[in-house]
Amino acid sequence: CFQSLASVFNLLPAFRVKAANISILHEPLQFYNALIRGIAGARRRIVLASLYLGCGAHERRLVQSMVSALDAAGSPTRQRPLRVRVLLDAARGTRGSPLNSSTAMLRPLCAAAERRCHGNVWSNRADVRVSFYRCPSLLAALLPERINEVVGLQHMKIYLFDDSVILSGANLSRDYFTDRQDRYLLIRDAPRLCDFLEKLVDCVSDASEQLGSDGCLSQPARPPGQWLGDRVNRLIAEFATSQDCSGESDSTVYAMVQMGPMGVCDDAYATQRLLHQLPQLRQAGQHQLHLASGYFNLTDDFTEALLTAPQQLRVLCASPAANSFYKSTGPSYFIPAAYSQLERQFLAAAAKLRRPAAEAAQPSLLAEYARPGWTFHAKGLWLGDRAGQRVGLTLVGSSNFGYRTRLRDLEVQFGLATDCDRLAARLAEERDGLFQHGQPVSMATLNAADRRAPAWLRLAMPAFKTYC
Repeated sequence: CFQSLASVFNLLPAFRVKAANISILHEPLQFYNALIRGIAGARRRIVLASLYLGCGAHERRLVQSMVSALDAAGSPTRQRPLRVRVLLDAARGTRGSPLNSSTAMLRPLCAAAERRCHGNVWSNRADVRVSFYRCPSLLAALLPERINEVVGLQHMKIYLFDDSVILSGANLSRDYFTDRQDRYLLIRDAPRLCDFLEKLVDCVSDASEQLGSDGCLSQPARPPGQWLGDRVNRLIAEFATSQDCSGESDSTVYAMVQMGPMGVCDDAYATQRLLHQLPQLRQAGQHQLHLASGYFNLTDDFTEALLTAPQQLRVLCASPAANSFYKSTGPSYFIPAAYSQLERQFLAAAAKLRRPAAEAAQPSLLAEYARPGWTFHAKGLWLGDRAGQRVGLTLVGSSNFGYRTRLRDLEVQFGLATDCDRLAARLAEERDGLFQHGQPVSMATLNAADRRAPAWLRLAMPAFKTYC
């Protein structure tokens, strides 16, 4: 069924896994509990990459769990140190007061590592590195706090414990642990995948500022530049040419890294190739195509390929109330209105490109996630059978399929293809669990007075699109 994927994911790192080792988490609390359990059970390595770490009780417990893991690693019976790697974005991670930021939250972890490094018994039991990637842009340096984040961010999401990893688009803050919906795939017993992701984080960390036990950030030996892209591309090539050919596995994970400013464009290229293969995949039995994005701003070529695909298409995005910027202050107050305008442009394109016969046989093309008290951050793509009961391929990770993903941020997305009927059915259930909260949206909905963007914002959209 998925022979067509050979050309889609050609030259990408591919990792064979067993469907029995894949768990699909559905709720934020399950994600949080999996993080706590993963940290507590880690014996060799903890690798966390995210946009930022929040400053509440949930986040303090995460940090304390890592400190406790270091304590356990200090036992004289342990044969080797526990490696702890944390990678966040510098602009987002330093936002706020010196006592109320990601750097302040992680200072106890660095202090705990330093105490162990200077201890008489545990001197070789601490291997901790907390890094903050800063976008190498003069514009970002000139812009004020918060606004400077539009230029570019460290947006990869990696939550790794020994040989297990959670693939997600969620960040590490209270909302993502309570009432902000995302996606979470826990994969166990995947040593090669975890080795690749740890090395990827190490590459970016080498170009990042380092947090010390005093709470200060030190500059990297080499700031990020083309050398970082070259190094990441070499890492990708290394794992792509040493493919895992395990015959016992029934599923494959493909890693797609995107660092547009550094010339790493695997996610953009692979996703576009996938869209071009949709006619062949439909002939192979994949009749339904679902796409979700918390920040719905597809590139023009992605939009055209999506809307001309032969599959039955459904798209889910955030309603204004489910947008994380809803009722925000300052310039970000207008972000939900900007996304409404982007939805309007998508439906206008659909009216030109979609075949009427295809539209008549399917539910509403576009829906907005509307769940009282919840915001929506999930993103991904699902290819499923005609009956909607099996999903043979899904994309999951940090990518929103938009201009920021392609041009500005550091991203990692994963393709999961499976021949296991049970896993395919569970992926369909995950998809349906998200789309059940979708409210159909039409042009009439978006033309209502409370949904129309101000005239100045509509005029600014061509320039604004590449920043959201």
